[in-house]
Amino acid sequence: MLTGHLSIERNLMSGILFKTLSVLSLSLLPLQSFADISVIKKNNIKPGNIEYAKVLYSGDVTENKTVEFISVLDEINANYPKLKKIYVYINSYGGDMDSGYMAYEAIKSSLVPVTTVNLSMVGSSATLFYCAGAERLSMKGASFLLHPAAVTNENSNFLKPDSLKNMQEAVNVYNNMFDTVYKECTTYTDTERKNILYSENGRALINSATAIDKKIASGLANGFSDVQISYYITEKPNQ
Repeated sequence: MLTGHLSIERNLMSGILFKTLSVLSLSLLPLQSFADISVIKKNNIKPGNIEYAKVLYSGDVTENKTVEFISVLDEINANYPKLKKIYVYINSYGGDMDSGYMAYEAIKSSLVPVTTVNLSMVGSSATLFYCAGAERLSMKGASFLLHPAAVTNENSNFLKPDSLKNMQEAVNVYNNMFDTVYKECTTYTDTERKNILYSENGRALINSATAIDKKIASGLANGFSDVQISYYITEKPNQ
C-alpha cells in the first residue's frame, strides 16, 4: 500500500459581499458526490463579472476528493470568461500519491493562473499540488512536511523476496515523483532531497520562513483574498 502519509491506505497494484451571500450546495459529478462541496458567491453577480475565485481544500488527499477538485477547476475555467486568478487554499497532511500528482497536473494545466496558499499545513502528497501553483504563498503560522513515500503490507504478515522487491520498486517510483517536483519548486540540493526522501528521520518539517528561504513558497499571504466566488471541498461526513 502506497501513501504520502501514514494514515492513508492505498492498494499497491492499482459583499466580502455587500449585503447578503448566496450559499448553495454543488455536486459537480453526474452520479455521486464523494466530498462535501459548497459554493459561496456575491449576490446577483453575473458570471461575466467574476474576476477572482477561491477553492479551499481541507483534509486528506484522496482519489475521490481529487476528482471533485479537478471538476471544480474545470468548472471555474469554463464558466467565468473574465477570470484573472484562482486561489487554492490547502490544509492537508497528505494522502494518496497518485491523487496528489493528478491535482498537480490539473493546476499546471489551468488556463487561469493559480495561486496556491498553505492555510495551515501542507504535508506529504499535498506538497505536490501546492508546488503546482504559478505563485505559492503561505500563512505566517503555517507548516510544511516533506518526507518519503511509504508502503504498508496489507495482504500478509509475512513478506517473501518478490513482495519486498515490489514494495521497494513502488517506493522508488513515488519518491522519484516527489524528487522531480521538489527539484522544480525548491532549492534543496540533490543530497538534501535524497536525505529527506530516504527516511522519516531525515524529513523536513519547516515553517513558512524556511519555506520561503527554500523557495517552496514565494511569500506570505495576508489573510484570505477578496473574491467573488468561493468553493469549499471537505471530507464527506459518514452517512
